[in-house]
Amino acid sequence: MSVMALLTELRSRGIRVWPEGGQLRCNAPAGVLTPELCDTLRQSKSDILKFLRAAEALARQERAIVPLQPYGEARSCFWRART
Repeated sequence: MSVMALLTELRSRGIRVWPEGGQLRCNAPAGVLTPELCDTLRQSKSDILKFLRAAEALARQERAIVPLQPYGEARSCFWRART
């Protein structure tokens, strides 16, 4: 199972995971984390941490192309921002 598929599955069960230092933190409703799911999380921990850190880094980056008018029926107009 891919990291994205695993995170999607966790979210659908109400399980939230996030990186904190070198740790993978988890918050789940009572009874949702089965032993099998805990094993999957342990085995995928490093891949999940890499994925979440990469996603955070992308979210912090400035966008190179910014839509000036993303709504409406006319063709969208874009502006390339200088970095």
